[in-house]
Amino acid sequence: MKMMLVNRWSRFLVGACLLLALAFSGHTLPAAAQTDSLVIHLEWPNEGETFYAGPTSLLYSIPIKGWVEAAGLDPAEITVRLELVQNDVLAGELTSVLQPDGTFEFLVTVNPDGSDGRFPSEHLTCGDYCHLPGNLDLPAGAMTLRVTAVSTQINQQAQVERHITVDRSEYTAVPITVRLADDPGHLVAGVKISASTWLYMWRSRSFSGMSDAQGQALIRAEALTEAPTAYVFRVEPTVVDGVLYEGVTTAELTLAPGETAVSNPLTLTVQAHAGEVAGTISGLTPPEPLPVWAIRLPAGDSYQTVAEQGSFTFASLPIDRYLLVMDEAALIKEGLTGVGQEVDLLANYEGTAQLSLASAAGLWANGRVLDESGAALPFAWITPEQVGVARSILPGSDAFLLPELPQKAVSLLISAPGYYSRAKRVDLSSGPVSDMDIALTPQPGTQAVPWGDGAVVLPAESQTEVTGSEFVLENGWLWGHNNSAEPIVIHTEAAEISLATGQFALEYLPGKQAWLYVENGRAQVHQQGEGSSIDVQAGQMVNLLNHAGLQAVPLDPVVVTALHADQSSPLTHVWEPTLKARIRDQLARVGISTAQLITFITYFLVLTSLFMIPFISLYWWWKNKKRTIEYPDPKGLT
Repeated sequence: MKMMLVNRWSRFLVGACLLLALAFSGHTLPAAAQTDSLVIHLEWPNEGETFYAGPTSLLYSIPIKGWVEAAGLDPAEITVRLELVQNDVLAGELTSVLQPDGTFEFLVTVNPDGSDGRFPSEHLTCGDYCHLPGNLDLPAGAMTLRVTAVSTQINQQAQVERHITVDRSEYTAVPITVRLADDPGHLVAGVKISASTWLYMWRSRSFSGMSDAQGQALIRAEALTEAPTAYVFRVEPTVVDGVLYEGVTTAELTLAPGETAVSNPLTLTVQAHAGEVAGTISGLTPPEPLPVWAIRLPAGDSYQTVAEQGSFTFASLPIDRYLLVMDEAALIKEGLTGVGQEVDLLANYEGTAQLSLASAAGLWANGRVLDESGAALPFAWITPEQVGVARSILPGSDAFLLPELPQKAVSLLISAPGYYSRAKRVDLSSGPVSDMDIALTPQPGTQAVPWGDGAVVLPAESQTEVTGSEFVLENGWLWGHNNSAEPIVIHTEAAEISLATGQFALEYLPGKQAWLYVENGRAQVHQQGEGSSIDVQAGQMVNLLNHAGLQAVPLDPVVVTALHADQSSPLTHVWEPTLKARIRDQLARVGISTAQLITFITYFLVLTSLFMIPFISLYWWWKNKKRTIEYPDPKGLT
């Protein structure tokens, strides 16, 4: 009797706690029928719970589980039945028996049409259900789960219910129009539109699209079928053709349950911004006026302005990354050096920059590096051996300029693709040296392939294959000239280049630089894998590794130098093996110039003559004396 009272009191407490929990959670108490000796408890799911599945959700199942209290009864004699009731109609049922510990479990599938993902069982972290099909499919919508325990021993039953919802969402299309805020008639193309929502406040969703040429976009969003779906639409900051568009307004939209189409378009407004850079020049007072370049990276198109009273401004720049520089060659000849700065307008369309000027520490020298015919080589590197910093010669300027050299004799090491290196002694003790010519000798492995009335030069260091009029350049350099129309094609991994006539130079160093320079004539460039082609005219260049698309830009020496900031030579020195060249280069490297060598030889000959003349005179006197003794005068006159 006492045990029966305890059991009744325990059941009362459980029921009271459940009633209070449901009252505070906003749910009503589910219908339940219990007997004194048979009680059923439903552990999961919770009352009023919603199970969501989206259009692309993986198939998943849930357990309906609980336990039965049956004092003194055999669990094997108790049957448990699950019924799905929707709109007072039985939608499905399952029957099972209790486990020996009095528990039960039914596995039901929320979205039977979803993909199971084919996960190996060892990769399932949610147990033996999750992304696997159950024994019964749940219908969409609201339903009642009714679980009944039946004992045949005492002819009694106990029952419990839960009210749940299965919400399988669908896609809907929302039309959007994008306009300029200060010019509503201007429709904006190419901007990104995002849509975001929370489903049942525990699952976020976001969708996006781009406006077309008419400023229209159709955003595919997800709509719940059993509850409203509230969305917020906005324009994300987007750069289109160098213009930054930022959203001014947002639009809110609540989709009715199951709404799969929106007829009235939403309107979003944006504001357009161009790039601006305000800069100053620190250090020394700059000469007036001082040109400043803003070089767009990595395409190489440039913009110029003039610094006045130490400040400058670039207005209406396309939004992008820029390298701001001054004309190095002009500064060096004024005894100055300058340091540029990179500015990223993608991070902030209003940028600032500070360039600096300083006095050059030494003298300068300039000149040309020539081939065997006297023509300037398009690529070369000059390294002052005492300084150790290389300077490059690049297309657009056939001369080199070496700054900050000591005021004394300096040995220069010169190298160029396909040519023997050379050392040259330059004396700066009297001041800067200009307009010197340095001729190089081609290596035996360098080829000159005929091209019309000219030739295409294939340096020995370049990895090149030639088949007829087609060239495949894997790594290295090519250049050539031709005045008669004879088409050639150059293949690289990045682009295909067609030329019929003119003068060109090509550097292709994968991962570093890949530029085509057209000094005369015209070239057509087709980017591999992109399907787009551009024409490169005389006096233009193009970056073949520009992933944003090919763009022909002016062949400006200032720009070319700035884009090759790393001027370290990619070549190893290969010295000419002839005795004359080896002596010349060795003397230049040890610090003996040709003039010094001639002077040394002259002094040596003079000293030798002065030293040898007495010995020679004495020798002739002795020889004559000996001859007189051996052959006396027959007449006795001597």
